[in-house]
Amino acid sequence: CKGDTVSNVMYEWTSEFIVDGQNTSTPIFRATTDFRASVRIINVETGCRYDTSFLISILDPPEVSITADPEKILIGASTVLTALPSDDAPYAYVWQTGETTQAITITPSEWGQTYGVTITDAFGCSDTASIRITPVPCAYGIPSAFSPNDDGQNDFFRVRSSCPLAHFEMKIINRWGQEVFATHDQEPGWDGTMRGRRLPPDVYAYCIILKCPNEDSKQTFLGDVSLIR
Repeated sequence: CKGDTVSNVMYEWTSEFIVDGQNTSTPIFRATTDFRASVRIINVETGCRYDTSFLISILDPPEVSITADPEKILIGASTVLTALPSDDAPYAYVWQTGETTQAITITPSEWGQTYGVTITDAFGCSDTASIRITPVPCAYGIPSAFSPNDDGQNDFFRVRSSCPLAHFEMKIINRWGQEVFATHDQEPGWDGTMRGRRLPPDVYAYCIILKCPNEDSKQTFLGDVSLIR
């Protein structure tokens, strides 16, 4: 009768994808495509039967990747990590750091760190991705010679660095103490001329003052560079 509780019930599930619990109320299925499951419920006491079936949809799992902006950072600097799902569906985000936003700002140790994120959709499907961020030191080099002969190789005397410098200035002086070149711009370099006039081969002195973004003080370098024609 309506409102009665039936305790002595049998279940008979029918599906090619059932892997366990065929005669229980909580069977387990495993499938890679949509399928239909059928069940017959039998009241053992009365022999009454009830048959039903329903379609089970298999959802594609979400996919996620992580981007870093900027991709390369100096030791002590920060970067923004963003989790990028493969579609525009709403997701819940949980980072290894415990943060739950789509993007986080991190400052990794100088030895580098790995950061992971898990996204979960409205159906409970999830995916995980990770990224390793390894900061780089600010490195630079000053050449000892250059050959401004317009062959496209080593035509300029310039300071090379692994990152844009926070401060840069360079002066070139000839053997008589005359300043032949000065700049605050790291990129162009010196082309071996003075006011547009090509200077002869010789050894020239330089004074270079620079500062890396992750350093507190400027550094001064005094040395010689050979101009070769």
